Amino acid sequence: MISRCNDVFAAAAALKLRVPRDLGYASLHGDDDAPGAGGILQHRDVMGAAAVDALHGLLHRYHRGSRLVVQGAQNDGSWHTGRTLAKPNLRV
Repeated sequence: MISRCNDVFAAAAALKLRVPRDLGYASLHGDDDAPGAGGILQHRDVMGAAAVDALHGLLHRYHRGSRLVVQGAQNDGSWHTGRTLAKPNLRV
């Protein structure tokens, strides 16, 4: 299962499913999920630094009010294996 929901583990337990034996779980927000959950780490510290840099640039250019053209920044997450995904059974 790929999700961002803190209730996944309780729902799985209610169905008598064990993670990762019966159900693999990959989190879209590994930083917020249960400790040890596998999935994507979002690096919020990097996101915050990019937001401060963007605001700093706007203030230096004396920008005021709303923007006509929206600009953004992309900060890629990184994969964290965690304990909620079964190890692949690779045979060569």
